[in-house]
Amino acid sequence: MSFRHTVFWSALILVFAVLILLILGLAVVSPKTETITIGTAAVLPPPAGISTIAALTLPGQDNPSVKGAIDTTYTMSEYQKIAGWVFVENQETRGQEVYVQFNKPDGTVVQYPTLPTERPDIGAAHNNPLYNASGFSALIPLKDGLDINSCTISFGVKNSTGIYKSVPPDKKKPAVKIAIDTSCIVGKYQKITGWVFVAGQDTKGQEVYVELKKPDGAAVNYSTLLIERPDVGAANNNPLYNASGFRALIPLKDGFDINSCTISLVVKNRNGTYISQSFRVPTRG
Repeated sequence: MSFRHTVFWSALILVFAVLILLILGLAVVSPKTETITIGTAAVLPPPAGISTIAALTLPGQDNPSVKGAIDTTYTMSEYQKIAGWVFVENQETRGQEVYVQFNKPDGTVVQYPTLPTERPDIGAAHNNPLYNASGFSALIPLKDGLDINSCTISFGVKNSTGIYKSVPPDKKKPAVKIAIDTSCIVGKYQKITGWVFVAGQDTKGQEVYVELKKPDGAAVNYSTLLIERPDVGAANNNPLYNASGFRALIPLKDGFDINSCTISLVVKNRNGTYISQSFRVPTRG
């Protein structure tokens, strides 16, 4: 091999060596990037139908064999949504008619019909498949002037064996449990982090929305990024809550003043849509 060939190949090897070192150096100093999900306004789908007021007076006395609960109650456009489940002990729920009864403080009573929904989770929870169709949902027109928070709520059930009325239940703790860990301004966004779960239900695969409601009643739901929270599962001694974490970045350009808003967390999972009690959070710039 001639001297010129030796110099050429040596130079070529040196160039390749320099390129490799540059590539390795860039890999070392290259900054790590994090994908940030920014909350975007979301419109949650409404139920399949709308209830209308029913001029009903169900006969009969209150019956303790009627069991039921309200899982969801929140405002949707011009309606108050209520959803839950009800059954008469050891009786078939398929084909039953369910009515939600509101006893106003002045003693007047209003009853609304509901739409039936499947609730196999209730059948499983009570180890009785008769209750698999015990679910119901209703949209109550706000124009009716019904203040749900001031009413006592009970249920009426009509089935093939008769008419039953539940004993007015005591107020129950909400099924949706929450905690807010962070609420502060980060750049052009309001950052909110925490955890949320529906009692007894798996958090893996759930969707979480932050609902902001202005003093004038206008409300927007913002999507969130889900975060693993095994500490929440451990604290509650239930691994179902290991995926209960969330993070929301709400654009400040949307004009929501967090300090003046009422905030709720909405959870959508395979069992339905649930909403937490409303709250306010302290903010830091």
